[in-house]
Amino acid sequence: MMGSSSSAFRDAVKYAHRKGAVVVWAAGNSNCRLSDRDFPEMVVVSGTDSDDDRYYSNETYGSCYGGSVDIAAPGEGVYVPLGSHRRTNGTSFSAPIVSGVIALMFSKKLNQTPAKVIEGVKASAKALGNSDYFGAGLVDAKTALDSVPTL
Repeated sequence: MMGSSSSAFRDAVKYAHRKGAVVVWAAGNSNCRLSDRDFPEMVVVSGTDSDDDRYYSNETYGSCYGGSVDIAAPGEGVYVPLGSHRRTNGTSFSAPIVSGVIALMFSKKLNQTPAKVIEGVKASAKALGNSDYFGAGLVDAKTALDSVPTL
């Protein structure tokens, strides 16, 4: 993952995890294959298009993919209020969707561990096939929230 190879970054992610946080990372939009690093304390989010395929615009712009991807969320045509309301693309908009679901999971049951929340959000995802593109699948807020009492 670009920008995440330093030991300082790894230490910061582990520290946040120990303090009860879940770090959510956008996979990126350079249509690249991510290294297959295992960051169990972090959730790496790829983007999907309106057909639940990997968000892909052209050879140089599309959701990054690879064994580091944990889960996917919409990354094309995401409605955002940036100045004026508009639709935009990219995993920078996919990651906040997953972050929101994770925040709701924590709010439903406050004494959960980050590891259980990560496990729950991934286990509740809608399978889409290629794990290099989608990890566990498409984030599913309702199923994730329904799973909270069992975490």
